Amino acid sequence: MEFIQGNENFKPEDCWRGTNINKLCWNNNCTTLYPPVKPSNHHTVTVELPVTANTVPKPFKKNTDETWTKNHVHLPFSEKSLIQGDQSTVRKRWEIIQEALLSPITDSKQLEEVICSYNSKKWRFPALHSLFTKELDVNETEIFFSRILPKIVSLALRLPSLLQCGIPLLKTHINHSITLSQLQIASLLANAFLCTYPRRNSTQPDSQYANFPCINFSRAQRSSNVFPALYPVQPSPPMVNISVSTS
Repeated sequence: MEFIQGNENFKPEDCWRGTNINKLCWNNNCTTLYPPVKPSNHHTVTVELPVTANTVPKPFKKNTDETWTKNHVHLPFSEKSLIQGDQSTVRKRWEIIQEALLSPITDSKQLEEVICSYNSKKWRFPALHSLFTKELDVNETEIFFSRILPKIVSLALRLPSLLQCGIPLLKTHINHSITLSQLQIASLLANAFLCTYPRRNSTQPDSQYANFPCINFSRAQRSSNVFPALYPVQPSPPMVNISVSTS
């Protein structure tokens, strides 16, 4: 660049800057690159179609209990997700999750206690505590627990209304795509941050999800890479759908 700028004959229009924008494909002939979203045996769509422009996508409704299988994500609110309650009673895990998350949470110790209350495996989150006691100041900590965390909790607890069908597990050598709304993904991530997903905490090599990444954020909150400031979706709900695929 220094050589070019030092050339007396150099003209700005002589500098190559990639493909001319007028030559980019903007017409209808290019739609084959991105085919229309259409549910099929190889494509799971979790929103109602067609999606109207400038509107929040509505969830596609299907019985989620039909997808409590080894080939699907076990969702936190499933009727089949149960946990041992007081006095040897069995309760729906989602009820316990709701009660725990709606209780006052004012510091990292209480957040740890809440997360452990609906998980059989008891964790310790030293990195999380260190972040709030050593890295963030008092004002930043107060903002997180008084403003940000309640919105994360609210977003997580909306999952049953936002996602009303199952999510298949994407596996290698199996062609499949999943289309979700951005709001659904945000709620799924909020639940991951709060470690609400069942049967995802075992580290045994023969466990059901041994070949899949850990979905709950329990490891992140124990490591130096902890990032609790999972900022919630903006006040105006997003209107974008996102597709992911595997093959």
